[in-house]
Amino acid sequence: MATLILKRAFVIVIAISLIAGLVACQTPTPAATTTAAPAATTAAAQTTAAAQAATSAQTESATEAAEPPEIDEELKKTALGWVELAKSAEPVVFPLADGSVTFTVFSGFPTGPRQAGMASMKEHTAIQKFVELTGINLEFYHSPENDDGTYFNTMIASGDWPDIIKSNFDRYPGRIIGAITDGIIVDYTDLVYQYAPNFLNTIGIRGDNTRRNVVSDEGLIMRILCEINDVGIPGEDYPGLEGRQHTGLIMRKDWLDELGLEEPRTIDEITEALIQFRDVKGAEFPFAMGKILTEWINDNNNAIASAYGVSIRGYQIDGDGNVQYGRVMPEYKDFLKLMRLWFDEKLIDSDFVSRVGGDANKLFINGNSGMLVIGNWGIREVLQLGQIEDPNFDIVPLQAPRLDDPNAPNNLAWPYESGNSGTTIHISTTCSDYVLAMKWIDSLYTQEVLELMTWGVGDLGDGNQTFFINDEGLHEWSDFINNNPLQPYNTFRFVYSYQDFQSSYDIDMQKQQYNSPKNILAWEKWSHNSSNSGRLPDGVSLAAEEATRVSELQNVITTYSDETIMNFIFGEEDIEDGFDAYVERIYSLGLPEIIDIYQRAYLRFMAR
Repeated sequence: MATLILKRAFVIVIAISLIAGLVACQTPTPAATTTAAPAATTAAAQTTAAAQAATSAQTESATEAAEPPEIDEELKKTALGWVELAKSAEPVVFPLADGSVTFTVFSGFPTGPRQAGMASMKEHTAIQKFVELTGINLEFYHSPENDDGTYFNTMIASGDWPDIIKSNFDRYPGRIIGAITDGIIVDYTDLVYQYAPNFLNTIGIRGDNTRRNVVSDEGLIMRILCEINDVGIPGEDYPGLEGRQHTGLIMRKDWLDELGLEEPRTIDEITEALIQFRDVKGAEFPFAMGKILTEWINDNNNAIASAYGVSIRGYQIDGDGNVQYGRVMPEYKDFLKLMRLWFDEKLIDSDFVSRVGGDANKLFINGNSGMLVIGNWGIREVLQLGQIEDPNFDIVPLQAPRLDDPNAPNNLAWPYESGNSGTTIHISTTCSDYVLAMKWIDSLYTQEVLELMTWGVGDLGDGNQTFFINDEGLHEWSDFINNNPLQPYNTFRFVYSYQDFQSSYDIDMQKQQYNSPKNILAWEKWSHNSSNSGRLPDGVSLAAEEATRVSELQNVITTYSDETIMNFIFGEEDIEDGFDAYVERIYSLGLPEIIDIYQRAYLRFMAR
């Protein structure tokens, strides 16, 4: 049964790996809610050639701009240099256009606006104000809710791309570099130095580590609109998001108290608590585990696998700087044994193969589960909804459990690091005006637009407002947002704010969002003696040919590995008898070549 489920679940992965060769697909329309699945083909070059031929004329006209000024190459290499370059770049002056220009945009469509009945972000009050401010009209392309990537693949395969694409191209062969090489998006490096002073200054003042995270080995600027975290204010209780582990485990504190159990800090202690939840509290799903191998949040906190010193799905770095693949390490076998034990004991269930985070949250809120992986942004909402179900409902954040010593270092966490996370924004080669598009993107880094996207328009004109300035001169959500009966706070605030266009995390908002004792405690517990020093840095970039080769090999490895891992967990294959053969098979599928590519890329990254 598990094998069948996995085959169905992973068939889309194979299609995704070949998206550059998708053909004969219907072009998506802005704000569409459904789309046909693309037909896959291995002829990646066909799409590339067609795209380049179709857009060559537009590319020529779009890039007709003044010759770029002479720029000191040395200034490009340091954060302080970027601050200097920002002074000479053309400043943003509103409006950017006269209202006759329309950009099409592929970006996210949050739950709040969907539930509020909006057809697209075009109807959002913050976007309407942004259009008025910039003089540039916007039409949106949005993936359907719970889309598995099919919409994006179809859109890219069509060759008729929106002007602005917000995506990391994670599943495109070669990722961002591959998309540039294939003529889908623009290499906007020179445009940034000429027309993006606000971006340059924002990254520059954050230092060289942030600058290194947004450029490639060759110096191409690749990550605009990546996450820029607040750093807190010295002397205040609020510590800031930078360097904090932002996702992790929570557990029902009221259950622990009732059962007389201490907060668990080791794998054995967590196992015992889950057994008690099952036997005494009647929890049907003691650990409401989601899609552990594929869902981002599980990889981000890596809370259970890190106890064994392995990454649940990625590549890692040992103490000598050598790249390793966690899934073939001997310790991964021990992690799988734990998962098998939890499955046999009914502490986890087979539905986790397809369970998304929202469904796991519901199980936790309604009392069917006692442990959950969550982001700090969701704690307030879970508490609010849980206490509606049960007035005694309470939670406690758990540190990532260790095997023996609760204070042992965990170097496989993923604390927030500016420039190293978030979804980036790009200009497609079919855009008719690259310069104006670059100015529009840079306008997102102005204080005026940051406030708009973070807090909304303020006065809604109906007697309500989204925020006000308090006596201390700080932004504060209005009671209309904080206590609206229509939707929980963390859903409702996005009816009026738009995080996809938020260039930085605003410290006023962050302090209000995460200043509760539970939020501060979550950062403290999840970050306990933790770092990302054992992970392959997310900023590592591959050359186009390297990325294409890794994609070819890794998709086959991941498909085989995912299915076999599930078979181990569900007992369809014996871990003791089968793990060595599984490792041998992965090596035979090209793992040494991938490791060699990542090793070279890692060394280049460290030398930036």
